[in-house]
Amino acid sequence: MSSEVCEAWALYQASDLLRLAYECLLKASLVEVRGGVGGGLTIGATVASLVEAAEARRETSFEDFLANSGKNETTRELTEAMLSAQKRGETDEMVAGAVRLLARLYRRTGEFSPGVLEWLNIDEYFQSLVTEVKFYETLLRLPTSEALGRIVTDRDIKRHLWVASRKLRYKAYTFLLEPDEGTLRYRDDFRIPPSSPRLDQAIQFLVDGGLIDESGITPLGRAELAKA
Repeated sequence: MSSEVCEAWALYQASDLLRLAYECLLKASLVEVRGGVGGGLTIGATVASLVEAAEARRETSFEDFLANSGKNETTRELTEAMLSAQKRGETDEMVAGAVRLLARLYRRTGEFSPGVLEWLNIDEYFQSLVTEVKFYETLLRLPTSEALGRIVTDRDIKRHLWVASRKLRYKAYTFLLEPDEGTLRYRDDFRIPPSSPRLDQAIQFLVDGGLIDESGITPLGRAELAKA
């Protein structure tokens, strides 16, 4: 049971890294749209810019790309390079790093046991490494540039618009991009967190409770740990 728990935790982390890669692609989309005339750009032009930045050769199949991209880099190296490029504002490098990370995560899936993968075999409204690998496998025979275009369009931009439109029912306006007669309009930016929002909230809870501070665990925190 303990090995399955470790695998499940690793799968969760891999899915979170996939989320980070997607958010970097979305952030790059915002940069492209904001730079368009009047803060707008067609979805086709937006996607084309990101695909070009990914440095994906058109004649290479997506299957070959997934098998070889980022092969000489570890998952950690790819993630750190992607996030460092994002912090420096180097959009092209961020996009190139994101797609290499996606390829590395795709290969990582083969290391998980079928039983653990089944835990995340749920409806696609909840994106995970499992749902995205299934989607990638429908694109294997396409040229890499076309496959990456589909990923940016369907799993990133349209996904954001779908989620934001659903939140309107709760009177929450969360659009970062907004469709306007065939054009995407820039509305807002966002911060890419290094892990899931639940971790941010957990850390804030520990800070508010006086259990940790900038120096680490507080005396109160150590006293609570001793009770465990």
